[in-house]
Amino acid sequence: MAISTHELMVKNMVCGRCMHIIKRELDDHGIEVNEIELGRVMVSFDAGSTGYEEIAAILRRFDFELLTDRDQILVERIKTCLRTLLDQVQSGGPRDQLSQVLAKTLSMNYGQISRTFSKLEGITVERYFIRLKIERVKELIQYGELSFKEIAYDLGYASPQHLSGQFKQVTGMSMSKYQQLAGHDRLGRDKIM
Repeated sequence: MAISTHELMVKNMVCGRCMHIIKRELDDHGIEVNEIELGRVMVSFDAGSTGYEEIAAILRRFDFELLTDRDQILVERIKTCLRTLLDQVQSGGPRDQLSQVLAKTLSMNYGQISRTFSKLEGITVERYFIRLKIERVKELIQYGELSFKEIAYDLGYASPQHLSGQFKQVTGMSMSKYQQLAGHDRLGRDKIM
């Protein structure tokens, strides 16, 4: 029995609950999880009795996807960086320029990052990040704990008007109108395009 360690890149792993599900399922199938973070899992298993196909099947049962294509892996890493960046901005972290953060975090030229993302996703990195932020705005509106001004500040907008304009551009309605809706139409983080 030859146990070896493998790095797996996983699409649609967007939160702590996702990591918990993946760890539990892999553990239940005798695949040891050594490290886990959004989009990435380090595992150890006997390649003679377990294969990537089995791991992919386990992940598919929960709408995760095992990535093997280099460009798809890069896109997933970009999305993970953007979600992390949004969390950092919201918690008062640095508000550096998006292109600089991605280039530094991924140790790549931003032009390459941008081209690959746009080619595979059909949207620019910047547009995707705006949509990600708008989904967070919807979430914060639903909680009802912050004013629109506080939400704008919390998410790094220059002004509530700037946020309001982006919100209307993306959703087609004002933030006030969205707040009045009975059934809110938020997208899951893995569904944002």
